[in-house]
Amino acid sequence: MQALRRGAGLLVLCSAAAGLNARAESALTFDQALTFAQAPSRQPPAQDAAATSAREMAVAAGQLPDPTLRVSLDALPVNGPDRFSVVHDDFTMRTIGITQELTRDAKRQARSARFEREAETAQASRAMALANLQRDTANAGLDRYYQERMREALLVQRDESRLQVDAADAAYRGGRGSQADVFAARSAVALIEDHIDQSDRQVPTTVTQLARWVGDAANRPLASPPSTDTVALT
Repeated sequence: MQALRRGAGLLVLCSAAAGLNARAESALTFDQALTFAQAPSRQPPAQDAAATSAREMAVAAGQLPDPTLRVSLDALPVNGPDRFSVVHDDFTMRTIGITQELTRDAKRQARSARFEREAETAQASRAMALANLQRDTANAGLDRYYQERMREALLVQRDESRLQVDAADAAYRGGRGSQADVFAARSAVALIEDHIDQSDRQVPTTVTQLARWVGDAANRPLASPPSTDTVALT
């Protein structure tokens, strides 16, 4: 019998530990939130593509244009027995040549520099877009974390205030306190419950705001926030 009890107790402990581990693994961390927010965003990849294109154009602009092959036919007959023939009609002229635009070096360098500036602008825009995305995601996550922790603190404070109500009632019935003390204690509990009601409405709102950035991952519980002294938004 004792062995069965020990086995049952061990099973309960293992189940509880597994539940805690599952909850810990499913908690949404700060870094995961940033990763989820960046995944669906198309702006950083678009800025990368724009920067790459501008750099390629800068290389091309710094070089001489490629030679161009030119082929032309003049006075080609389009009717009669010699139509579309290039050998039977003595008036048909055939021209074949190669042309190349010789652009001044200063002009090529100016064009190249312009495309380089466009590449730098695209990279700067990418960095700004990514920083804004991370900032908004972090603000939404921290706002939710704050609201949830504040609600937990209010619940603890309400329980303590209810004990004060019981103590004030006991003191009043025992002739050691006044009815005003009882009313004051009960008013304090009512005020805290009003704040809890407000928090109950605000917490779902913060979840919705976080879901704007991380999607369905916002429904997961939040892990502890990182130290703001060590987090670097890139």
